[in-house]
Amino acid sequence: MADKEALEMAEGYIKSQLGTLNDLPRELANTIANVYYKFALDFLEMSDNSKREYFVPKSMNRKTGDLGELLKDFMANQAKISSDVEAAPKFVKGLRETDKYKQPKLYKYSVEFILDCLKYNIEKPQNKSGARRTIERKFKTVNEIPNLIDSMTFGGDSKIIIDCPNPNCSQKLRVPCGERLRVTCPKCKHVFEV
Repeated sequence: MADKEALEMAEGYIKSQLGTLNDLPRELANTIANVYYKFALDFLEMSDNSKREYFVPKSMNRKTGDLGELLKDFMANQAKISSDVEAAPKFVKGLRETDKYKQPKLYKYSVEFILDCLKYNIEKPQNKSGARRTIERKFKTVNEIPNLIDSMTFGGDSKIIIDCPNPNCSQKLRVPCGERLRVTCPKCKHVFEV
């Protein structure tokens, strides 16, 4: 069962950075939800215990094991969570810029690549063929809550935040997701399709 406070926090992060995830394939949307949920859980655990003199994170609270190894594993896990949260918006932005109807093979490859990075934790996936990554996926243990995305409502909002594609403009635009639209940036007047 998901922690309600962490779930709400994760949903807020996703909504503010990515909009809804309705336009993404379900497996990827669930992986993104899990990335943000893990980040929210860690944030809440750290903030709840920040005033305690001695604090051992739950992920390190094991009765056996070398303290040095536990600390090393903890730091690697924290780094993975932070890098995933940093990478997720970039991955999603790139995927949304790929037309899945005009470039279906590129879109499918991109989805698989993102899942290999965020869900399957395949090391250096950019240096491996799709076939090699497919084989590696079979041997990976996935640490996700199945169907977590179903617990997120996104307030019924079906809009996404995009950047104006004009390189001289940094305007963020809120547009409906799942629809083909011609958009005019209110700042630079650049016209483009989403």
